[in-house]
Amino acid sequence: MEANKADRTRQMFALVEECLASGQNKKKFCYEKGISEHIYYYWQKKYLQSNKCSHEGFLPVEVKGSAIQSSIEIEYPNGIRVRLGSDVTQQLLRSLITL
Repeated sequence: MEANKADRTRQMFALVEECLASGQNKKKFCYEKGISEHIYYYWQKKYLQSNKCSHEGFLPVEVKGSAIQSSIEIEYPNGIRVRLGSDVTQQLLRSLITL
C-alpha cells in the first residue's frame, strides 16, 4: 500500500513539474492530461509545500542579459510573474521573495 502511495506521489509531482515548466494554462493542461483541475491543484499544493521545506533562505536568481535594467521581474514556481518598476522599495521586494 505504501509503495502505491509513493508511486502516486512521484507520478503527480512529475505532472505538476511538467505543468509549471510548460507555462501552459492550468485548465488546458488538465484537460489534455485527463485530470480534474481540483486534483491538479491538490497535488500542486502538496508539491509546493514539499519543496518549501527543502529550501534554506533565498532561491537562486537567474540574471538574463548584461545591461542594467530599470525594472525587476519575479517569476514564481506556479508561473505567476510580477514586474516591478525601478521605484520598488527594499521592503516590498523582500516581502515578495520571502518563503
